[in-house]
Amino acid sequence: MFANIILLVISAALGGFVTYILTNNSTFNKAASEFRNTFTDFIQELRLKIVEKESNITMSEDIKWSKTTMDKLAPDYEKACIEFEPFVAKNIRGSFVAAYILFLAPNRGDEHKSDERHDYHSDSKPSKEFKIRKLIYERLNEVLKFAEPK
Repeated sequence: MFANIILLVISAALGGFVTYILTNNSTFNKAASEFRNTFTDFIQELRLKIVEKESNITMSEDIKWSKTTMDKLAPDYEKACIEFEPFVAKNIRGSFVAAYILFLAPNRGDEHKSDERHDYHSDSKPSKEFKIRKLIYERLNEVLKFAEPK
């Protein structure tokens, strides 16, 4: 009888713990999914832009695509990062913030560069624009690693 009560208490505690873990993971996964979805259209367009060869980057607006796009989208992406930040584990939150700052404003705090997204300015050179697109893609993937499902 006493053994049954102990077994019942242990089972209840274990069940509660498992429920807590599943609920916590479910909340994270939902937030992570919403966070990743914020970037879906941009990732699709960026992948297409990366597939383009340097020789195809000729028009002036195409040469400036990276900087223009990042300038336009950065406020929305920063908001998404700030909203997702509480869902990132505390022990890696600093790394998440560093990754999204590098993605959104790689030169923040650098007095020698007047524009926060200076790294994303191509100076009208197709070869540099092509490299910038790859750099943006790599930096975005570093941010999205924090939102992988559990």
